[in-house]
Amino acid sequence: MNFKDEMDRLFNQAQDKLAEGISALLRNINDKEKSVEALTNMENEPSIDILKRINKIAIEKEDYETCEALKLYSKNRGIKL
Repeated sequence: MNFKDEMDRLFNQAQDKLAEGISALLRNINDKEKSVEALTNMENEPSIDILKRINKIAIEKEDYETCEALKLYSKNRGIKL
């Protein structure tokens, strides 16, 4: 494996871990509006890629509250997931 491939692999691992962490936090909030507020108030706005990863995790875990929160957050930000 070359250096670039290894860097790409590590970057994707880090992105996955970040999405998993944010997803877990949103699941613990259990309120769509508060989840949207938490995403909005993040110091650094999550990238579209991270939002897509969070949405994928939420779908896999059947966490429809988080899916709805992401949908509302994306709509408010003018982002298409």
